[in-house]
Parts: sequence; structure tokens; C-alpha cells
Amino acid sequence: MYGGIALAFDLNENYFDKLINDTTEGNVDTLSALRLNFYPKRDNSMPILIGEDAQSLRCETRCDNVILTILYQHQISDLQVQLDNPKQWINVDVVPYAFVVNTERCLERLTNGL
Repeated sequence: MYGGIALAFDLNENYFDKLINDTTEGNVDTLSALRLNFYPKRDNSMPILIGEDAQSLRCETRCDNVILTILYQHQISDLQVQLDNPKQWINVDVVPYAFVVNTERCLERLTNGL
């Protein structure tokens, strides 16, 4: 996947290898991780930051410390993203059978702001 991202930025396909993998002296350590989260439908027994539809869990404003996030919205439309204006949030439309791919600050740093 990182090879495809590098090519999209007109970089060498192996650009990220040296940045996320430690292959010195035979090491196979990696900074890459995959985390799968599932947030089930909630009831109102614990009213914590509930979305407008009263079913979705809201997270506080934050920036993930990852290269990218792949998200399946499953017909929940409360996702918002922030573009260049730090005070403006835009809604992400739900597209059936599609994933939202959100690049994060870490990718911005690894590509020197490309």
C-alpha cells in the first residue's frame, strides 16, 4: 500500500521503506501497524458525546498519529474532516460500499509536505 502512495506523490515506489522499516543488520522491525476498531451501535444508557443520529459515538477533535486511516462509515454520516483551514470542518458524505481514506499528519511529515 505504501508503494502505491509513494507513486501517487511521484516518488520512488520504495520511498517509504527506509522510513518505516528498520532493516539494518538483519532487523525486520517495522513502524507499520494495523489496528482494527469496531464501534457497535450504542444505546442511550451511557450518554457520552453521542452523534446527531443518537446512535454513533463521537470522538473529540484530534489528529491521528498514523500515515493513513481507512474507514468504513456503514451508513453513519457524522464523520467530519479538516482541510487546510484549521477552523473549518467539512462533512464526509456516506458512499455505499466505499471506504474513506484519510491521510494524516505523519504522511505529511514523511513526504516533507508534498
